[in-house]
Amino acid sequence: MELPTNQGQAAGQSLSNGMLEDNYPRNMWWVVARGDEVGEKPLARWLLEKPVTLYRLKDGTPVALDDRRPHRWAPLSAGRVVDDQLICPYHGIEFGSDGRCTRIPTQDTIPDSMRVRSYPSVESGAFAWIWMGDPQKVPECDPPVDMSYTANPNWSAVLGYYEVAVNWVLIRENILNSRTSPICTAKPSSRMIGRAFLKS
Repeated sequence: MELPTNQGQAAGQSLSNGMLEDNYPRNMWWVVARGDEVGEKPLARWLLEKPVTLYRLKDGTPVALDDRRPHRWAPLSAGRVVDDQLICPYHGIEFGSDGRCTRIPTQDTIPDSMRVRSYPSVESGAFAWIWMGDPQKVPECDPPVDMSYTANPNWSAVLGYYEVAVNWVLIRENILNSRTSPICTAKPSSRMIGRAFLKS
């Protein structure tokens, strides 16, 4: 019996029953980093159950690629960027911002399968955003929220990370539950991790 599999690269990992093991909405923009974290040196991130690497082209454009080389799955984030090409640290294989392999030092022929997934990425204010769903649907959706004020020197913005080990649905649920926002606990318990330390 042949088990169903996912055909699109944008989907999550397929379980044997054909269902996805994650429930992330992929056809939307996600903040992946602060804009000042993305530079010429590749930056590794893990987002929606996928390893991603980020870097900038010479013109400042942010680039987001799968952080796994197609051959032996080495992390591309351990490599370096030279002339807008991301170079694998192990065999010197080069990839363009579209994810296609542009050079293999030991051979002249480049197989078409020698590529990694490229993700649409943009900046809005102080943040870098990534689209991890179907790239054909980007024009149908709104751009990332205008966050230009977060990069405006006349405004103050506090930027940081708060990591929680919880499904994204619970975080969104908690934020939308406005009746609990003014009631904070003095001493959070482990049960409240991921609920922003708010009483329900």
